Amino acid sequence: MSNLLAFESVARNQSLSRAASELGITKSALTHSIALLEHRLKLRLVQRYSPLVILTPVGHSYFAASQAFARRLRDDHYLKSSTATTQIRVSSSRGLARLWLGPRINDFHAVHPRIELIVSAADRLESVLGDGVDVGLRYGGPTLPNMLSIPMWTDRLIALGNPQLARRAKFMSMGEVISTMPLIEHPSMEWTTWASGRIPADLKARPKIISVDLQFSLECASHGVGLAIVPRRLAQAHLKSGRVELISNHSSTAKPYHAVVSEEQSCREPMQLFLKWIQQQVALDSMTVSD
Repeated sequence: MSNLLAFESVARNQSLSRAASELGITKSALTHSIALLEHRLKLRLVQRYSPLVILTPVGHSYFAASQAFARRLRDDHYLKSSTATTQIRVSSSRGLARLWLGPRINDFHAVHPRIELIVSAADRLESVLGDGVDVGLRYGGPTLPNMLSIPMWTDRLIALGNPQLARRAKFMSMGEVISTMPLIEHPSMEWTTWASGRIPADLKARPKIISVDLQFSLECASHGVGLAIVPRRLAQAHLKSGRVELISNHSSTAKPYHAVVSEEQSCREPMQLFLKWIQQQVALDSMTVSD
């Protein structure tokens, strides 16, 4: 069992160093455990260990099985012991992880101290189906086969900038803003689409910066680099601090935010607690989000 858990950690972390740190053993002990596992299985699981751990095709299949086993083992200990811990591996879109989930992690740990959240920020929806991810928090995207989509909220897209730029923009027409002001654009939140119906049909925005990182866009906006379009809920901290201001009352509907989880994962008690906490946080937010 210890050899199997050693393999699962090494394969998941893709690093001997990170796995050794996680398990609290030496790298040589890790490789010895995996060699012993391979000997007993009569299978080659690992092709190489450095610089990254590379699994054989058989190793990839065995990794999926070992992950399921390790998860059930942790959950079983968690349910039967008042001191045992378990883990939930969360993959979140970058903006959601940095601007919404991250500031709330301490609250989750205060309520559920024995559930460890291992969070990675990635915008690839397909990563929910592999890499050991238990649940994905996503902005838009299709519902995948054999996965449950649990609604979180549907946001509004707003345009904002630092006080100096935002106040200049307030005295301009939308066409003047699009054509003369420095703009920051996310590929999913285009200025031309956002301002549709308020600008000439032939006017196209030419953003100064294009970025898929919403936190980067907000920081640029707050430092006067340009005006940015962002989801209102993710911009609340910046708006409340006064670092940024709206350029107008115009907004448009954003894609929905939702949690993506398999039916098997949704039955885990720790996962049910995590999803319930998410919904509670969303409800609390709904009472405080600025209009």
